Amino acid sequence: MYRIHKGLNHPEKALFHLEQYTALLDSTLQTEIKSGRDMVQMQLNQEKQQLQISRLRVRELEQQQTVQNRTRLGLLGGMGLLTLLVGGVSFYNRKLKSQNQILEEKNNLVREVTQKIQMTEIAALRAQMNPHFIFNCLNSIQYFTAQNDADKASDYLTKFSRLIRLVLENSKSDKVTLANELETLRLYIEMEAMRFPDKLHYQIQLADGIDAESIQIPPLLLQPFVENAIWHGLMHKDEGGLVQVAVAQPTEDRLHIEITDDGVGRLKAAEYKSKSATKNKSFGMKLTAERIQLINQLYNTQTQISITDLTDAGGNATGTRVTVEIPV
Repeated sequence: MYRIHKGLNHPEKALFHLEQYTALLDSTLQTEIKSGRDMVQMQLNQEKQQLQISRLRVRELEQQQTVQNRTRLGLLGGMGLLTLLVGGVSFYNRKLKSQNQILEEKNNLVREVTQKIQMTEIAALRAQMNPHFIFNCLNSIQYFTAQNDADKASDYLTKFSRLIRLVLENSKSDKVTLANELETLRLYIEMEAMRFPDKLHYQIQLADGIDAESIQIPPLLLQPFVENAIWHGLMHKDEGGLVQVAVAQPTEDRLHIEITDDGVGRLKAAEYKSKSATKNKSFGMKLTAERIQLINQLYNTQTQISITDLTDAGGNATGTRVTVEIPV
C-alpha cells in the first residue's frame, strides 16, 4: 500500500500516485517474473532429473539386457558344451562297454577253450592209465597160466572180468562213487594177493557214517598209490607185508584217505630201483599227480597228496604213508 502525502496539489498527487503504482506494479511484475522464472527453472530441473533418471534407467535396462544376453549365450554355450560332454562321455562309455564286452567275450572264450583242453588232457591221462592198469592185471593172468593152476586161473579171470567192466565204466565218467572206487581197488588188491598169497595182505577200512554211495571222487585215483605200495614197498621184503586203506570224513566237505604199507620205505626202494636193469618208473603215480593238478585247475579244488616216510624209534624205515585229501 502506498501512502497519500498531504500538501501536494492535485496534479502532483496524481503523478505521485502514478509513480507509486508504477513502482508497485514493477515490483509485482518483477516478483511474478522471478517466481515464474524460478518455477520454470524448477520444472526444467525436474525434467532434467527425470531425463537423467530415464537415461539411467535406459542404461540400466541396456546393461541388464547385455547381462541377460551374455548369460543366455553363456547358458547356450554351456548347454552346448554340456551336450558335447554328455555325448562324448556317452560315446566313450559305449566304446568302453563295447571294448569290455569284447574283452569279456575273449576271456570267456579263453576259459572255455582252457576247460576243454584240460578236460581233454584229463581224459587222455585216464585213457593212458587204463591200459597201464589192465597190463598189470594181464601179467597176473599170464602167471597163473604158466603155473597150470586152472582153479586159480578161473577165479582170477572172474575177478578180472568184473574189474575190466568197472574200469571201462569208470573211464567214461569224470567222477565215480566212493563205493565204486573202493570196489575197483578191492578187486585189484585181491588179484595181486592171489599172485602172492603169502606176501600180500590188505585191509580196507571205511569209517562209520560215510555214505560211500553218494560221495564222488575221480576214478582210479587211489589205485596207483596202492600199486606203488605193493610193488615198491612190499615186494622187496621176503616176508611181504600189509597194505591198509583207511577212509575217513573229518568234515562234511572233505574226505581223508590214508594208504599205509609196512614195506622197505622209499629210500630202500630207490636203491632197488637203481640196481634194476629195467629201471621201471611208477607210471601210474606220475599220471595221477598230473591228473590231480589238472582237476584242481579245472574245478578250482584243493585235492592234496602228501607222503610220509615211517620209521621206528631207531630211525629205521618201517614203511610209507600216503595221505589224500579230497574235497567232496
